[in-house]
Order: sequence, then C-alpha cells, then structure tokens
Amino acid sequence: MRSVACLRPGSPNRPSEPSPISKTVRAVRLPDPTRTPRGKGFLLPPDPNEMVTGDPVCIFSRKRFSLTVSLGRSFVRRGEFQFLPPFPRRSPMPLKWVLQWQPNPGTTVNSQILAEVSQCVESINGVKEGRWKATLTYYKPILRDPATSPEMPRDFIGMSLPEQPSKYYFTLRTHRLVIESDVSVQNIMEKLQSYKSRVALIFEGFQYQLGDFQLRVGKVVPSHSENLRGIVMEVEYLPISSLEKSRQIMEDFIDIWQEALSKRSLPGHFIHVEPTFSEFGLSDHYTSQHTAVQYATVMAQLIASAQAVSAVRN
Repeated sequence: MRSVACLRPGSPNRPSEPSPISKTVRAVRLPDPTRTPRGKGFLLPPDPNEMVTGDPVCIFSRKRFSLTVSLGRSFVRRGEFQFLPPFPRRSPMPLKWVLQWQPNPGTTVNSQILAEVSQCVESINGVKEGRWKATLTYYKPILRDPATSPEMPRDFIGMSLPEQPSKYYFTLRTHRLVIESDVSVQNIMEKLQSYKSRVALIFEGFQYQLGDFQLRVGKVVPSHSENLRGIVMEVEYLPISSLEKSRQIMEDFIDIWQEALSKRSLPGHFIHVEPTFSEFGLSDHYTSQHTAVQYATVMAQLIASAQAVSAVRN
C-alpha cells in the first residue's frame, strides 16, 4: 500500500505540519460507504500527537466520520476522523488539463457564471493562493508579395505562460507543430514585420490549491477590452507528469467537480477536448508545449463558437 503523509489538526485551510508519530493504515472501514463523499484525501485523527498515513480516502469533505482503522493485523482504534487535503507533492512538470466553459444553447457566458464557478472551488475547500495570467495572440502573415503566400503559414498562435516567463510558444495547428522559443522572439517578429497580431486574448483569474491539485479559474477577454469571451479552468495534478498514468485520476476529479458544479444549476458546463499530442510530436511526458497546444485548441473552439453565434444572429 502506498504510504503518504497526513496532516495534524489545524486550520482547515492552512493545516499545520505533520505530527512526529506516524502509523501506516492497512485497512479503513467506513460505517456507511454509500454516504461517503467520493474522491481522495487524507485521514486526520483528532489526536494532535498522532499521524496516520496510507491510501487517500476523501479530499473534499470537512465532515467527520466514525472509522475503524487497522495497522496490519493489530487494531489501532475506532473514533472520529476528519478528512483534509494533503500537502501537495509536485513533479518537475505537473500535468495539466485546460477546460473551457460551454454555455447551454441560447445562453451566453457572463461574469455571474465566473463568480459562481470561483465560489464552487472555494466551497470544496479550495484555498485561494493569488492571481494568474496568460496571454495568447493569433497571428496572420503580412503578404507584400502574394506569390510567396504558399511558403508562409497562413496563421499561428503565440502564447506566454506564467510558469515559463522567459519562454514563448508558437502553435501551428494546420502543420501540427509546436515550437518553444525565447520570449525575445516577439521583438524580432515586430521588427521583421512579417506577421501581425489579429486577435490578442488574456486569460486571467485566481489560483487555488486543493490537495494534490492546483486549479486556475479565469476569464477570457480581448487585450484592449473587458468584453467577456469565455471562461477557462486549468486543472493541474502536481505529483505526476505522465498523461496516461494520471488519466484515471484526472477523470475522477473532473467527475467530482462537475457534480459539485451541477448543484448550482448554471446554464452550461465545462468541457475538456484533449488534442492528439502525438500529432505534434509530443510524448507522454507533460511539458509546457502540451499546455500551448491545449490553449490553441481552446482558441479554435472560441472562434468557432463566436462564428456560430454570429451566424444565428444573421
């Protein structure tokens, strides 16, 4: 059984350091499994001088449950335990899913939905850690000589990511190509005058810690406007960098999140459209290039949605 650290009693949002006394849980029997919240997390015993480690059980509930905990074949005790998120374990490059808000037919995205989504994260014990911001630019070529047009990509997306401030990422979806470059390349492009920015979008909002997960919820707005174009959510699983190894964990988390969000009866839901990363030459090991490709996919969906709304109005 995997041994993981548990937390000593403290503030639910800012737990204290682990207790020096550690026991490894071999079996946990819940009084009524059908009433136990789904998910993963840690057992928090009420005794501040005791720490229990073992497989996670629940991550979202602050409720207490009466449990029977066994250490090997020896009975440890029966008592009240509380579930709290663990200290996050971070891999060198945590895996991330980028989700986009999909409004119901006949509805549009608005700031009230964004506020409700943020409140939902906090309601499941997400701890607000600060703001985040990413920028995305849609480039088109400046064709001085139409004869050269076949040699130039007709468009591509450039993006800066907060976790890689010294890098800039280009995604050419039609060529299935993603390139990492130095951030100074933007100055070079401006001097060359070979491409111009057609659309620049800003993704910004708040970042939350939720156990081994980091969530970022933000609005999508044009660079020179406050008109809301969409809502995105990043779900980052800190301990793992493998796409395949983390897939089941991510899917379970998204199911739990969608269930929590559905209780607010909002006119829409989050969708995750995973690109075929192998087509871009990317491996199973997650990198910032994977993030750039995901945002390029979100950008394409935003454009398609805007065109569909425009067609309906016309």
